[in-house]
Formats: sequence, structure tokens, C-alpha cells
Amino acid sequence: MWNSVLSGLILVLGVFLISMRRRSPYTQAIKKVIEKTTYKQYLKFILAQAQLESNYGQSRLAKECKNLFGMKIPKKRSSFRIADPHKKCGDYSKFASFEDSVRDFVLYLDYIKTPNNIVMVSQYGEFLKKHKYFTDPLYIEKLKKYYAKL
Repeated sequence: MWNSVLSGLILVLGVFLISMRRRSPYTQAIKKVIEKTTYKQYLKFILAQAQLESNYGQSRLAKECKNLFGMKIPKKRSSFRIADPHKKCGDYSKFASFEDSVRDFVLYLDYIKTPNNIVMVSQYGEFLKKHKYFTDPLYIEKLKKYYAKL
């Protein structure tokens, strides 16, 4: 009997944690910004990417720098980043909010001329790879796993 009760509690806790991830402040920020852009068809790709990059909003960079995508300080393109006088974010951009982090990512997608005809998360990952967004050889496989959980 106790095994059944314990199994039930674990199931309820799991469902609760998954629902909290979906309603988290970073998820709401992504939806709020992306749904107003030409990239709204990529919302799930971008959500999966932010989850991968920020460990569901729990990475140090996400918590301390409001940086959901691991965006470095840009050399050429416009940015929503703010000053980081104590350099606590290092070579990475610091943002005033998660919304600004997402807006900055949209600027990046514009800068690399992201097409509007990508239909699979693997294509999205290949496009990012072509533009040297990441160096992890397993990145696309990881992105696909995060995407599958959405």
C-alpha cells in the first residue's frame, strides 16, 4: 500500500514540476516577445533552445545576467544588453529582463537572416550551426530532446 501512495506522490510531484517549467517567468517572456515577431512559427524551437541553454532558467547566466540564450557581447550587431560594471557576466551579455534577452535573440536571428521556411527542429539546429552559434557537437541532438519534451 505504501508503495502505491509513494508512487502516486512522485507522479503528482513530477507533473507539478513539469507544469512549473512551462509557466516559468522565462517561458512567459519568450512567448510574449516571440509571438509578436516574424519568428512566431519557431516558438517551440526557441523555447527548447532557451531550456537547453539556460537549464530551464536555472543556470548562473540566466539567474544573474537574465541571459537565456548564452549570448555573448556582440561586436557588430545591435543589442539590448546593459552595462555590467563588475563584469559578473564575463564575455556574456547582461540584460535588464528575460524579455530583453529574448529581444536580443530576435536581433541575432535578424542579423543572421533566419529564413521563415524552417519546419523541423533539426533544420533549425543546422542553421544555427552554420552560423557558429554553438560548438557542442551534440547540440542538435540535445535540442531535439528538449523540443520533444514540449
